[in-house]
Amino acid sequence: MEILHEMQSEHPENFSTLRFKIGVRGEREQSRVKHFGSYAGPDETTLQTLLANFNHWKVNPHLFWSNPAHALQGTSATGELIALYVNARSDDS
Repeated sequence: MEILHEMQSEHPENFSTLRFKIGVRGEREQSRVKHFGSYAGPDETTLQTLLANFNHWKVNPHLFWSNPAHALQGTSATGELIALYVNARSDDS
């Protein structure tokens, strides 16, 4: 894999049709650790959601893991699948 990574780094045009990047072992983890120190905390919407629901989640922690009804209300099945895909891809970057 290291040889493929070097080849991809030196000649990216040969790998332009690949959907995935070949990375060095531990590269993503190193990036996560590097960016962890610059985390400024949750955005305002997330903070308000946490504060508004804290008491419900404290009484019944299972509610934390349940999808809120308002998040999916009025969304087509295709829209839900796209949202799940986008979230999965963003977690992997």
